[in-house]
Amino acid sequence: MNELNEIKRILKNHEKRISKLEKIINKFVESNKRGIKIKYENIIEKFKKLDLSNYPYIYKLKGLPLFLLIIKIAYEEFNIDGLSPPEISRICKEKFRISTGVDRTYISHTLSRAKKYVDRIPNPRGRGYVYRIMKEGEDFLKKEIEKVNKNER
Repeated sequence: MNELNEIKRILKNHEKRISKLEKIINKFVESNKRGIKIKYENIIEKFKKLDLSNYPYIYKLKGLPLFLLIIKIAYEEFNIDGLSPPEISRICKEKFRISTGVDRTYISHTLSRAKKYVDRIPNPRGRGYVYRIMKEGEDFLKKEIEKVNKNER
């Protein structure tokens, strides 16, 4: 009987330790999720440091082509797969100093109508959705850039 009580006591202690470990693991997972959000909060700062010499045509683009280019730059330059309309709006205003036609609501409506050019997924950095450029979007963007460059000559 004494041995049985000892076994019960040891089991209870193990259960307490397991419970503590589960709490620690849950906190770690939550802090990791927050870490991902924090990591991506500096998207605008990354764009501010971007050298625009590879994109001389950017100021000639408006609307959908401009938004697609920003999404593409985020992916190619910073390995960020998808941007939200508020992020795109802030990049336009803070990096490119473009203020007309870059309201987050307008960007959201424009991208939501461009279903074959973008994919909309839940935002991994918080609320709302992010848009990722698709192959057809890249092809469309390439043609738009060619048009802009052709008109320059």
